[in-house]
Amino acid sequence: MITPAAILAVDPGLATGIAVVTYDGVDLAVAHSDELGAMATGAAVRRLLQDYTAETAGSLGIVIERFTITSATAKNSQAPWSLKVIGMVEWLVHDELGLDPAASIIEQGPAEAKRLITNDILKKHHLWHKGGAGHANDAIRHAVYRYARLGWRKPWDQEAGV
Repeated sequence: MITPAAILAVDPGLATGIAVVTYDGVDLAVAHSDELGAMATGAAVRRLLQDYTAETAGSLGIVIERFTITSATAKNSQAPWSLKVIGMVEWLVHDELGLDPAASIIEQGPAEAKRLITNDILKKHHLWHKGGAGHANDAIRHAVYRYARLGWRKPWDQEAGV
């Protein structure tokens, strides 16, 4: 599997975390991170996607936190925001890059990323977003987790035995 040079990650919600994490062949770095409302998220994702074309989109991975409606989330008044942000990101991926969102966006569960990529790992390796309510860090966490799934292990090989 080809490791992308950058991953755009989104933690959707009323307050949405977005991040671009880059990989230079050795280390990861946060090129962009923010926490935004829905409309500002759309504008930011559009700007970030405009750095790529259909031809260069292969160097960009796109990850979004999976959102599943259960009986518990159906009672949550914020539930529609996550779905709206996910749909907006899918549309922007199609509109800006001409890609099929179903084939180009990886969905990951929130627990998957949090289990392996702890706050301590993000801080220790200078991947921590300062400020906000943690949504930007959750987006960063999803990008780092995706890189880990693609085989990148350097920061935590010895720490977590991964």
